[in-house]
Amino acid sequence: MAENYFETFLAKAGSIPGIRVDREAFLRKTFEKSKFNKHMDGILQKGPLETGISLKTVGRMADESIMAEAVKTITLSTAAGMPGGWGMAATIPADILQFYAHSFRVIQKLMYLYGYQDDIFDGDGNIEDETVTMLVLYLGVMSGVGLAGKALADLTRTAAKKMVWEISKTTIKKFFTNKTFRKIVLKIIQIIGAKTSTKYIISIPGKAIPVIGGVTSGLLTAVFFVPASKKLKKYFETGELERIEAEELDSEE
Repeated sequence: MAENYFETFLAKAGSIPGIRVDREAFLRKTFEKSKFNKHMDGILQKGPLETGISLKTVGRMADESIMAEAVKTITLSTAAGMPGGWGMAATIPADILQFYAHSFRVIQKLMYLYGYQDDIFDGDGNIEDETVTMLVLYLGVMSGVGLAGKALADLTRTAAKKMVWEISKTTIKKFFTNKTFRKIVLKIIQIIGAKTSTKYIISIPGKAIPVIGGVTSGLLTAVFFVPASKKLKKYFETGELERIEAEELDSEE
């Protein structure tokens, strides 16, 4: 069933090539050619914002990261609509698989830019259940699922008003012992799957004509992916506005 695409993706996420974003490598590449390169140690240890880089600057780099992933997923999604392109994955249409994979990539990048201090995946591509939960909630925010925002709000209140990426795995584990919270997460997964299946169903008629199908797939990805990523970026920024220090490194010449 189409509603199960996202559930299937979650079960296989760790084995999908290229889905992992290495935190250190990403931050180094993002800041190494900027005037903040001399603050790299702080950026890697504490994150850009805690090092003193302004929210505006981080936001600009977030936009660049979003567009970089958008170009990749639009290109690959278009290829998925072409004969001899990505074709069909074992259980998930290739363009849907690419959409999920690049959504997870952009979530990781935004988490690292806005302060998350650990790698999401380990070197072997493994990911803990608590971290998967956070990725699901973030993708829920991207997808406009109101339940995801409410669940994150509950988590931050429990974590003494910490930012969403500062929430400890212990806190998430505590919530997971709550049947209501588990049901909410499962509901969010179902809603995300249903929303994605709607996107895929809309694109099917165009796939009957190869070239048009490929372009349609790419355009639909652009329509969904970029605004969704911007929505998550805004969510992160809104959570940061009240805690940014007035003194920032951007004032340096």
